[in-house]
Amino acid sequence: MTPLDTGRQDGDTRRQDGCVFCEIVDGRSPARFEHRVSDDGKLLNHPDLAAFHNRLDWARVMLLIVPRTHIAQAEYWTGDLLNEAAKLGIELGESLCPEGFRLISNFGRPAHQSQEHAHLHVVSGAGPPTSHEGPLIAQNGAVAVHRVDTAGVPLSVKLSHRGDATQKQLWTGDHFLRVGRTAIEYASEHTPDGFRLSSEFQSPASGMSGGGDPGLHLHGGGQLDLYM
Repeated sequence: MTPLDTGRQDGDTRRQDGCVFCEIVDGRSPARFEHRVSDDGKLLNHPDLAAFHNRLDWARVMLLIVPRTHIAQAEYWTGDLLNEAAKLGIELGESLCPEGFRLISNFGRPAHQSQEHAHLHVVSGAGPPTSHEGPLIAQNGAVAVHRVDTAGVPLSVKLSHRGDATQKQLWTGDHFLRVGRTAIEYASEHTPDGFRLSSEFQSPASGMSGGGDPGLHLHGGGQLDLYM
């Protein structure tokens, strides 16, 4: 694919002057795009989302999944588009990252969010080690919030939804929007200056089905280390 193969969609969309991601979506700035592909090899553009490679090269694969409309991270994670972004992220991660991958969103400068335009990272490889979940500290219906001890992170919790056995079930379930909203509400109260949401999907070679155990991790509190 050429750098300007944007799959641009016509319609009513919000743009912000000077936003790099808006320029990429519009085809005014180059990027290498990724697409869903049909069984007969046809490129399938998502009407509301675009996926393209990060200009950073910290990992073998670094993708960004962004709304075609300019919205903020919190709006992304509390709106209906979240379910579509989650499914697209998993589909591309499974296709491009046989070694496993992570889905990540950073909120605020302390968590190294460099672009205001909402985005979900797809990063190949394993993340930093995490400890087993601790006690239940909050509950929102079927969404549970457990404390997790993570070295060097003042605030570390894991969110899960009752009944999900795997990471893929958590992220692709119709209830994932409630998990995202719960994460934003909890972070807004306990770490408003900056936080990170992430989940790791283990390689099929690990013997773990569906990406492994379910859990959306929330890290916050002060200047977070880079996520690589």
